[in-house]
Parts: sequence; C-alpha cells; structure tokens
Amino acid sequence: MTEVKDQCRDTSSSYTVNKRKAVSQRKPPRRSLRGSSSIEQLTQYIVENKNVLFITGAGLSAASGIRPFRGEDGLWSEVVWSNATREAFRRDPLSWYNSFWLKYFPPSYENTHVPNEGHEAIAILANLPLGLGKESRSTNGTGPKNFQENNNNVRVITQNVDGLHSSTLHKWDTDKLIEAHGRVGLYKCLPESDSDTDDESDEEEGRKVKLGSRRKRRERLRRANEIASSTQSKQESKNNARTTPKLDELVNDRHGRSRITMCPHEILNSIPAHDIIPRHVRNQLDPKFVNKSHKNPPQSIKPLNSSDQYHTSIQKPLKAPPLCPNCKRPCPPQSLLFDEGYHSHEHYQFEKMESWIENADVMVFVGTSFAVTITDVALEYARNENIPVFNLNLNERLNSSSRLNVENLIGKSEQILPKLVEEVKKKLSKRLMQA
Repeated sequence: MTEVKDQCRDTSSSYTVNKRKAVSQRKPPRRSLRGSSSIEQLTQYIVENKNVLFITGAGLSAASGIRPFRGEDGLWSEVVWSNATREAFRRDPLSWYNSFWLKYFPPSYENTHVPNEGHEAIAILANLPLGLGKESRSTNGTGPKNFQENNNNVRVITQNVDGLHSSTLHKWDTDKLIEAHGRVGLYKCLPESDSDTDDESDEEEGRKVKLGSRRKRRERLRRANEIASSTQSKQESKNNARTTPKLDELVNDRHGRSRITMCPHEILNSIPAHDIIPRHVRNQLDPKFVNKSHKNPPQSIKPLNSSDQYHTSIQKPLKAPPLCPNCKRPCPPQSLLFDEGYHSHEHYQFEKMESWIENADVMVFVGTSFAVTITDVALEYARNENIPVFNLNLNERLNSSSRLNVENLIGKSEQILPKLVEEVKKKLSKRLMQA
C-alpha cells in the first residue's frame, strides 16, 4: 500500500495562500445593515471571485424538516450534552444507539429529508464559472469571451451532519465542501485510548487559525503508515502476486496473540452503512433497506412551531450494536462527539478548514448560533484581519464594532440565498455582455 497522503491540503490553485493587502488598505468597518444593500455588496464579492467562505449551521436545514439544536424545538433541551460523548458510547454501545442516537437520527433520516432552496442556492453559487480572462477567448481569438470554468473561489464548511449539501439537485464540486462535524450514514472506530482528544500542546503554536492538534494528527498518520508498510512487507513475502494488503490486514491479527494496534477506521476511513456487521444490524441501518417515504422535495414546509414538523420515524431497536468490519469493535457514527477534537479523524479535514479560514476574503455565516468552535475561531480571525462578515440568520444577530465588520441579513436562508443567486447571475450576465 502506498503511503497515506495528507488529504487535508487544498490543491485548488485559485484558493492558495496569497499575501494580504495591508489592513490600512481595507475599507473601514460598515454598520450592520439589512436588505438589498447587504445582498448587493455580497453579490459584488462573489462576482469579483473573492475567496468567499460559507459556514453553515442547523438553521439552513430547518426548512428541510430537520430539527435544530437550539431554540424552542432544539435538541439541547434533551439529553445531547450527556450522551454525545465517547465515554457514554463506551459504557453501553447498544443502549447508546437505541436510547439516544436512533431516536434523533434513524436510518430513514437520509431518505425523508431533502435539500431545500438554501442548499440548492449555495450549490449553484459554488459552481458558477466566475473566472474571466484572455485565455477564455475562442481559439481564433475573434470570438467573445466566456467565463472560465472551475475557477470559482466559493468554499463551504458545514456544521451539519445531514449530508444535504452533497445531495443537491444542482451538482457541484464537493471538494469545495467540508463536513466539519461528520455525516449521518457513515461510521468510524474509536481508538483504544483517548490520546487524540484535544490539548493545549501543539506544534506551530503561533499559527493564526487553530482548530486541532497537527502534532497528534501527524503522529497517528505516521503510525497508520508504519502499520500499512509492515503489513505489506509481510504479505509480499507470503504472496508476491498480491502486493496490496486488504483493509483488514492493516491491524494485527485479531485471532493471534498480538492485540490490535490501530484500526484504519479510527483516523483514515469512514465505514459506510453497507459495510458494518453483523448482517442483521446492517440491514436495519443501511438506508437502502429502509422504506423510502419520498424521493422528491416537499411541496411545503410547516411552520417551525409545528409539533409534528420534526417527526421521527419509529425505529425497531437494535439487538446488537454495529461493529467495524475490520477490528470487530462497536463503532459509533461518523459524528464529532463533544469529547473529540477536530484532528481525531480525517473526515473532519481540520487543516484544510484552517487554510480556508485563513485565506478567506469574505465570510458568510448561514443559520448558525455561533456556539461552536468553528464559528468562534472564524469570527476571531475575522476580527483580527478585518475581514467582511455576512450573517444570514433568522434570529441571531452579530454586533458591528471597530473590530468586526459585519452585515446582518435577517430572514429565512431558503429565501435570502436564492435571491443572492439571482443577483449574482444578473451581474455575471451584464459583465459578459460588456466583455
């Protein structure tokens, strides 16, 4: 097996680190505004192909019928804090699934919720051909200019685990998407010890954006590479015809005397539902075995205060917890738990998140309550670097100050974002006509 590569490096040439303009060259902070003037300014940033970073939260998915974490109908009023931890999972994995996880995220979850207009609008914005240059002329040099494709600097970090960004009708390059808190329908392994949880000691302490421990991540990747290399060497000596070890050979033989040193699903790979064992558990958790209540987007969404808006399908209790097909240990869902760091698994791509935040020219928060690490870190960086911030929210406002350059767009994201798309398309069409 080839050495595990660093998957968190963003290779997009249009979103690399550039020297920033001096703070003195930036426009002075604006007052918090709402309405068309804010949309017009954000439109201009997108059309100019600035590095625009969207950070989305639960409010974006409310119109898809997904229960938010805070507010009148929020999950925080229940038992999330005490259950969404490794410690709680290890105490009794079967009870954890039946009493907690499946109550809120049943297997039918992926089939009963679909992207709304807000998700679709972000997908469109991230896929618009925004580049314009001489190289985009026709081959004979006489034809009109066309917008370059794949030169779009919109990026998206989502706190949501619903997977709706990646299942939009409008297809887009999901390499521009980071699911920072995981995704329902995927699973992972837990390490034998919790040395990967966050602490204050780390390399590059002076870096401007810090979401996790680079030292701990790289140490775990090094160990995974060593195990893979060792296993490959042993296998090649046994059978020269097969040079690529199977996934279950990346750990010590469970049936031998040696104990497991590291399962690759602890850090490298997620486990899809169709791979978990035993079979009867897989058949209960794999969405393809669950009756699909509807495939098309709902025609209307009930008000947020409707008692049955967040109806949860009745789930038959599991008789056993899902097990990793590799190490045979109980595996939790691929969701960032409260006692885990962003560096605990490659799915969270924390170094890429740090890079995107550090390179952002504009930050757009959509439907977030500003109560998690990502938003804290991003806002603090925006304050320090005087980066323009837009807050699309139903209730939460950000206050403008001498340090925070913010505009609030108060309203439903599924209404505001499509309007933004319309304005961007108008400006792009006008620019194309003038080219």
